[in-house]
Amino acid sequence: MSHRKEQVESTLKRAITEVLLKSMSDPRIEGMVSIQRVRVADDFKVADVYVSVLPDKFEKRSLAGLRAAANHIHTKVFKSVAMRAVPRFVFQIDDALKKEWAIFDSIALAMDREGIDPSQVEHVLKPKTDEEQQAEFEAEQLKKKNDRANKSAKKWEDTEDAEDEDVEVEVEDGFSDNDDDSDADETDV
Repeated sequence: MSHRKEQVESTLKRAITEVLLKSMSDPRIEGMVSIQRVRVADDFKVADVYVSVLPDKFEKRSLAGLRAAANHIHTKVFKSVAMRAVPRFVFQIDDALKKEWAIFDSIALAMDREGIDPSQVEHVLKPKTDEEQQAEFEAEQLKKKNDRANKSAKKWEDTEDAEDEDVEVEVEDGFSDNDDDSDADETDV
């Protein structure tokens, strides 16, 4: 996936989340609606927006409300982001979270059946929250930024070292030329 596509997806996810939190008052959108991920098509014309709705009883109604409000959300996002064109949004329920929880429940059930204490391996079984995933993403981005800055600083230092070496060579050559000229002047006198 290209870096540009990742940036667009991330920007759209944040902008859609902000619109849903601040300026949506559709009565059909009930429960806790969270944007799980955004996938933009290769031509940047369509974006699949995967949402999760809790509790499950509000899922169908909230999805219908999001789909009905897609143009309104698109307009608000367009006004809030610095993009020439914003893709058309297609809202879908993200079943990955449900599948993930079903797997964790199965593992926990099997561990219980085998008599293994889940608290000993809870860190393995516990899925990461959106906040934890966001914090990891931000930490990774900060690390990449620092790595780029360090690499840039290293190149700058290497360039300065090379320039210093050139200056030293020129200075040494200048001294030897001056010494030869002074000897020549003294013999002429």
